[in-house]
Amino acid sequence: MKCVIRPESDISIVRALREVVAARGTLFILAGKDIRVRYKQSALGLLWVILQPLMTALVYSLVFGVFAKFDAGGDVPYPVFVLSGVLLWQFFSRTLVEGGASLVVNASIIGKIYFPRAILPIVPVLVAAVDFFLSFVIIIGGSFALFDINVSIGLLWVPLVLFVAAFLSVGISFLLAPINALYRDVGIAIPFFVQLCMFVTPVVYPLSVVPDRFVWIFEYNPVATLLGLMRTAVLGVAPPSLRAIAFLCVVTAALFVFGQWVFLKNEGTIVDRM
Repeated sequence: MKCVIRPESDISIVRALREVVAARGTLFILAGKDIRVRYKQSALGLLWVILQPLMTALVYSLVFGVFAKFDAGGDVPYPVFVLSGVLLWQFFSRTLVEGGASLVVNASIIGKIYFPRAILPIVPVLVAAVDFFLSFVIIIGGSFALFDINVSIGLLWVPLVLFVAAFLSVGISFLLAPINALYRDVGIAIPFFVQLCMFVTPVVYPLSVVPDRFVWIFEYNPVATLLGLMRTAVLGVAPPSLRAIAFLCVVTAALFVFGQWVFLKNEGTIVDRM
């Protein structure tokens, strides 16, 4: 006789979060395994954590800083401006792509053992956060030394900015993962959509190049606000408006709750189909 363990039919976000906290050991094990597997067969190993954002920023600095003559404004070197944006954007884009695919990638274990499936979209966020801090310390530290930038107390805000970015990423991943598991076209569309979003987010260009009549749009782009807060913490530039920060907080909380609700509502169906 086959014994099938199903989640309870009622949807309780609070209970689900408690289960995730209780299963944090499993979460850390899966995250550690992901890190080991990712770089095990690589000759450069963890060096890729540094090389990927560094090479990306160098190309952007050449194309937009040298060819297009973009200027970060003030005394901020354009390469450091780009680096601060690229590091956070790569964290965000990677968590969306991998978080959205988390249920499909782990289909082999979902139907075999019971554990809070909600930890699966969180694993890529945790792994990306580790990579972010490793690359941030080395790359930003090296950039400060190269361009003779003074280290300020504002850097202490970086973990908080990353926490909000992670919270937003988890909420969106909760929403995308079950939809992708049910409709595989979503998994193909996510990387394309993320790539498009980069061009409407000030990753490589300052808002000063945006026509005044379009600037208000960026106040309602949560990722643009996160980038602004990151650059405020790292480079000491002016922060986003209070309206933009308030909108970021509301959208982040709303997406987390709604995404968790969608995830829990479809969890039983997904387990049956895996």
